[in-house]
Amino acid sequence: MTVNNIAETLTRRAAEAPHALAINFTTGYDPDGQAIYKELSVGELNALCDRYAHALTRQGIARGERVLMLVSPGIDLIALVFALLKMGAVPVVIDPGIPRKSYLRCVQDTAPTAFLGIPKAHLLLRLY
Repeated sequence: MTVNNIAETLTRRAAEAPHALAINFTTGYDPDGQAIYKELSVGELNALCDRYAHALTRQGIARGERVLMLVSPGIDLIALVFALLKMGAVPVVIDPGIPRKSYLRCVQDTAPTAFLGIPKAHLLLRLY
């Protein structure tokens, strides 16, 4: 039986159709109120995920680790989740705006071994 996860599917899809659209994400609005989008092809997303995976590996994150993530929604969040899956790590995604009590319960329940977060989240980590 072949085991596939979504990260393997991304790698395969990048080889098959690297220019296909993977992400179309709103980054803001112009003065007329029209949405501004950032697009990433499957090949670009896969390459970004690979760069993140290599960087995270160099930082000591390994297969099987539970990685607590407090990252704002966007392309980086998506790429980091895929990178962790490619590495065999387990992303534990938490909303950076989560209330303190819920945050502490989640940390206790998941017992993460590594942490990725926005600057505000690093401050929270020091406080809790």
